[in-house]
Amino acid sequence: FANEGMQRFKEGKYEEAAASLQKALAEFRAPQYLLYIGRAYSKVGKLVEAFGDGLDQAAIRARLST
Repeated sequence: FANEGMQRFKEGKYEEAAASLQKALAEFRAPQYLLYIGRAYSKVGKLVEAFGDGLDQAAIRARLST
């Protein structure tokens, strides 16, 4: 999944990249997967998701809306 995700990222297919990298992350929690998931989400304007795994997304949305 990791190789597929990185290839999709290079191709500019950021939604697909994030999905593949999420699968890779489920198998092995590597920091670079989190980094590229965040980058992929930010490229498509999903800033809340880009902030990362395990954060309070409601709090992030509230903060971004101010």
